Amino acid sequence: GGGIHYQKGEVGDDAAPLGGNDEITVWTIDGSVEMDGFNLFVAYFGASTEIDTTGTSLDSDPWGVQVQAGYQIPDVGPGILEPFLRWEFIDIDDLAAAGSESELNIITVGANYYFKKHAAKFTMDVVIGLDELTDHPGLSSGAGLKGGTGTGATAEDGEVSLRTQYQLLF
Repeated sequence: GGGIHYQKGEVGDDAAPLGGNDEITVWTIDGSVEMDGFNLFVAYFGASTEIDTTGTSLDSDPWGVQVQAGYQIPDVGPGILEPFLRWEFIDIDDLAAAGSESELNIITVGANYYFKKHAAKFTMDVVIGLDELTDHPGLSSGAGLKGGTGTGATAEDGEVSLRTQYQLLF
C-alpha cells in the first residue's frame, strides 16, 4: 500500500499558520504479510516541507521506518494470544535543535489478546526509547512517552513506558 499528500499555500504574507508560501509533501509506502499465524508489517514514511516566511525559510526532509512482527497462538483460554515486537526509527534531520540528536529509535514489546477476534481486544506493551527523548518531545509523545526529564532522569536516559488498552468494536 501507499499514500501521498501534497499541498501548496500561496497567501503572499505571513498570515498562514506555517508562514506565507508553504509547500508540503507527505508519503508512506507499506506492506504486510500474514500466514500460518505469523504476521509482518513494514512501512517507510517521510515528508518534504518548504516553508517560506518573510526573510526566513525552513526546508526539511524527515523520514522513518517501522517494522513489526507477531505470531498468533490460538486457544489460549477463550481467545487468541498474539505476542509482537516492533522497531521504529525516525530521522528528523534538520528539524533537530542545535546540538541535539536527530534520530529516534523506539522498541516495543507486547501482546494482544483477542477475546472475540477483533471485536474485543486487550493490548499491553512496553515501549523503550533507545535515544535521549528530551530532544524529541513532539515525536515521543505520540508513542506514549513523555520526552522530558522527570525526577531522577538525566539527559542521557532513554525512557520506558508501560501501556495498556482495551478495545471494543461496535
